[in-house]
Amino acid sequence: SNVSLAVAPSTSETCEDTPGWRDIDGDGCDWYPENDFPGCPIYGTSYTGVMGSAAEECCYCKDPTCFEYDGACQAFSVAWKREETSALCDRAASCSCETDPVNIVTNYVENFNETVGLYNECKCDYWSRLCEDTHVGEACDRAAEYCCGDYVTSSTRSGFLNSPECYCDFYKYAENEFGHKLQSTFIKAFSNPCGQDTWQSSTSNERDSLEAIYNATNGQNWTNNGGWMDGTVDHCQWYGISCDADGFVTGIDLRDNNLAGQFPVYTRNVNSDENHILNNFWELTKNGLANLYELKTLDLAENKLTGTIEYRPLYNLRDLSYLDVSGNQLSGVLDAQVAPSL
Repeated sequence: SNVSLAVAPSTSETCEDTPGWRDIDGDGCDWYPENDFPGCPIYGTSYTGVMGSAAEECCYCKDPTCFEYDGACQAFSVAWKREETSALCDRAASCSCETDPVNIVTNYVENFNETVGLYNECKCDYWSRLCEDTHVGEACDRAAEYCCGDYVTSSTRSGFLNSPECYCDFYKYAENEFGHKLQSTFIKAFSNPCGQDTWQSSTSNERDSLEAIYNATNGQNWTNNGGWMDGTVDHCQWYGISCDADGFVTGIDLRDNNLAGQFPVYTRNVNSDENHILNNFWELTKNGLANLYELKTLDLAENKLTGTIEYRPLYNLRDLSYLDVSGNQLSGVLDAQVAPSL
């Protein structure tokens, strides 16, 4: 357990080490300044014996700060002892970032597990820097999850991802730079996220997403909703929609058209009489703008859209080069990586 960090000991005028204290290996408080950071973020509770832990009995080891956890994480990341160091970096990231807990939800009816609340911008930044600076595989795994967001897995498929293109980019980076195969850490969801058929769109899926946008933004009261929701009219002929030759949506121009409600990145595409469907049936929410993979231009300015835009799924839109959502009641800060082409 000796790592020789050569860290100068800290002192305190009001604190005294517990006389005669020894850890489970027989070392006293004087061992820790030579082998750990102030606050003992690495070994403070590792060698607890019958006399207690260094974190409790040694002044040098009490109350580690976020800075000290971060220093320990950085120092050990190159060697990367999986259990020990990942715990340190988890503490450093959690200490530095305001965060809600990530939940794992199990749907026993449909037999799948899903993460809820995984995307975290602060932890994304933290683990991404660690991934790039150290080329440590697990750091890149954590970066991908906190940057790219939630996923679901079941017994019949490997996974369905909130932002598949984002996961794929992390996978390619880790594999090409240092031969690491990206892995999910919360629940087993994918082996190669770049090869999943569930990412591929179809014209019927795109129509479903447009219908979800209509339902979520008060489509019946739009200023112009010509063609929308008419089963006899191709979705490419709906007001404000442009498509390529294959029927995939490339442009949406609904500027100043009385759209109201939450910004429709993803939205549940069910009617009010279908509320019997389980609220946590994750895949039912996967309709909306983020599934229109060929989208190049999006103009929803001068409407009545509200809330905070969940930007991360829009990373799927690799060709999106024009976005205007001004003149709405949206809040939050624009993510500079909302789409790679912007």
